[in-house]
Amino acid sequence: ALFLCLLFFIFCTLVISAALWVFESEERCFGGTDWSNDCNPEDIIATPGFESIPAAFWFSAITLTTVGYGDVTPATVTGKLLAVAASLSGVVVIAMPIAVVGSNFVEFYNVYIEAETRKSLMIRERKRATQHSEWLQTQREGGSLRSEVSSSRNC
Repeated sequence: ALFLCLLFFIFCTLVISAALWVFESEERCFGGTDWSNDCNPEDIIATPGFESIPAAFWFSAITLTTVGYGDVTPATVTGKLLAVAASLSGVVVIAMPIAVVGSNFVEFYNVYIEAETRKSLMIRERKRATQHSEWLQTQREGGSLRSEVSSSRNC
């Protein structure tokens, strides 16, 4: 289960970082109310974007792990939506292993407690058996056990 979470984390990081790099590295034109790709050359504004794929990978990994340093942020609406998707996926990636590890811990802890209880019961039974055999030995050596047996037969 943890391997699948790690695989999911790597897959999400690669997909989101590649998509962020593609969507954030384009030059956009601000034409009044919306961003478009076709406009006058003097209206072109280069979005800050990510300098490289590793920078986008860094942002994706930090967002997926829900750390979010804030050193780099997406500028476009698509990039922001991808960042939200990465953040929500990160919650799932973090929450799933915690639930699995927690349930396995409880299961193994219960097995440990059961084994310890069984072990203490066995020790207690051995101690009782040892005490009983010592008592029998002292009774045999003292002769009181024979007199009790013979007196019970006379009745």
